[in-house]
Amino acid sequence: MSISIIIPAYNVESYLEEALISVFSQNTPPDEVILVNDGSTDHTLAVAEKFRGCHPNFWIYSTKNNGLGPARNYGLDKATCDYVYFFDSDDILIPSFISTIVEKISRNLQPDILCFSGKSFLDSGFKSNFFNNYNRNLNGTFDSGIEAFKQLADHKGLKTSACLYVVKSEFLYNNHLKFKSILHEDEEILAPLFFLAGKTVVFDDILFLRRVRHGSIMTANKTINNILGLEESVRSLIFLKENHPEKVALGKVYWKKRGQELLLNILNTKKIVGHKRLSMDILKLSASFLDIYFVLRITYSFLPDRLRAVVRNILGK
Repeated sequence: MSISIIIPAYNVESYLEEALISVFSQNTPPDEVILVNDGSTDHTLAVAEKFRGCHPNFWIYSTKNNGLGPARNYGLDKATCDYVYFFDSDDILIPSFISTIVEKISRNLQPDILCFSGKSFLDSGFKSNFFNNYNRNLNGTFDSGIEAFKQLADHKGLKTSACLYVVKSEFLYNNHLKFKSILHEDEEILAPLFFLAGKTVVFDDILFLRRVRHGSIMTANKTINNILGLEESVRSLIFLKENHPEKVALGKVYWKKRGQELLLNILNTKKIVGHKRLSMDILKLSASFLDIYFVLRITYSFLPDRLRAVVRNILGK
């Protein structure tokens, strides 16, 4: 089984070399590496060019700046291998990444998705409280992506980053799954990816190291674009229910919880950027996720600290 590693790159001249070294120094050589220079204005392309002779199937493409989602899609359209992996250009792969993935694919008869764990590390000289846990907390092979989704949610191992799974190319093509041109594109594609997938493998091995750094999408200040991306993720859940009701029925409780998590994230982001109200279409769509407990949870989250303390005192918490 072959794997295409797709690497969108935008203004990462300080990090790309280390990322590419981790790709080309694998215990098992990569089958294909596709780098999409997404309109960089620094020396990103020059750094990439230094590696052109490292591998016969290292392809570099340059486009105008379209964003992470379209850059991934561009790479996917160029990919020729059985599986694809979307790798961020400022992160690092563990040397055994490819050999481990190939072994898991062979042992589990070519699953649609393989999920693994990652670990955060701080960029040199950078200080931050943002330090995500990327552990899957689970090992298993599941007959469907829905069953894997349920178990990952129960084990607090449901991570949205596309850098934490490898996907069968044919599965993506057949289901017309692509990333949207939004922030939170990983959030938007997560539920369709798992709810439409067949056999899914989950293992807790750490194969990916995520750099926490200044200027990345993760550490940047929240804006209205974060809200728009999360709202698109809600629409994606509704689209999934309308077009694949039989799939959603198999995991309805978890589909609903996912919707509630997104709504809370939207509301919290709105508080940060100063937007207090949900858009009308999102309010209408939200009815699918609401129940009395969730309404109370939202109400509590918007209470002043003094009133929250009163509520906790009444409840004895």
